[in-house]
Amino acid sequence: MTYRSLYIILFLLINISATSAKDLPPVYLNGLLLNIDIDKQVQTSYVNNGSSNTDVSKNNKNKTKINTYHYESLTPVTSIKNTYYFEIKIGDLEYQTSFTPIWGNETDTNWIIGKPIQVRLNDEKNRLYLLRPNGEELKTKILKITNCSN
Repeated sequence: MTYRSLYIILFLLINISATSAKDLPPVYLNGLLLNIDIDKQVQTSYVNNGSSNTDVSKNNKNKTKINTYHYESLTPVTSIKNTYYFEIKIGDLEYQTSFTPIWGNETDTNWIIGKPIQVRLNDEKNRLYLLRPNGEELKTKILKITNCSN
């Protein structure tokens, strides 16, 4: 066997092991849901119902861009931003995590406090994934880890 054949075999083995690792299903840990809190914040933003004009004037060699806005009215838009806080115990550790949905109230709160929940840890990105009752994952950010083995 030549060195070239050994390199090809080694390359194929590395690629096979890398692709099979990606295809493995995620490993979930059993945890206990201790608490869910919802923080509701009212946010008001304003939408411009006007028009804008852009005037360009020359100043020596540089072009200066001047934006002139003509507002007809500002319309207030009020929305509620929910942030969900979870407390989950996994073994001797208690995790406090948070999740803020991008679009409205996309979080189902069908979890029952005091019941088991399946979770997946991602230590590299400081994330804890909760398995929803419908089988999808909810990505939460780990805020605090407490050792409760006392």
